[in-house]
Amino acid sequence: PDRIYLVGFSMGGSAAMNAAALEPGKFAAVAAFSGVPPERALAAKVAPTPVLIVHGDKDRENPYAPDLAWAGALANAGGHVRFVSYAGMAHLVPPDMMHDDAWRAWLFSQKRKKG
Repeated sequence: PDRIYLVGFSMGGSAAMNAAALEPGKFAAVAAFSGVPPERALAAKVAPTPVLIVHGDKDRENPYAPDLAWAGALANAGGHVRFVSYAGMAHLVPPDMMHDDAWRAWLFSQKRKKG
């Protein structure tokens, strides 16, 4: 129960970020690729949960700017957020991250904080 992770791409990334906002404290971490974030007013609820956001700046499906703003809101709320930006990338999971163990190692090293 201390290692329940949310991971998703596009609509799945949106669902992952929204689930963290709807059930604060339930998840150990979130990794969202090219999603649409929740309203920034919810950042304080999500701030205790580590979040990795990955987005390309040429995404025409789900705009880049809202994810960047969400990352800023999480950081301003005291959150542990990592924003990975891909210059020139459209709406896709970055090919170099498909087989990269670094982001998975980060994800699996997270544990839900008690209390």
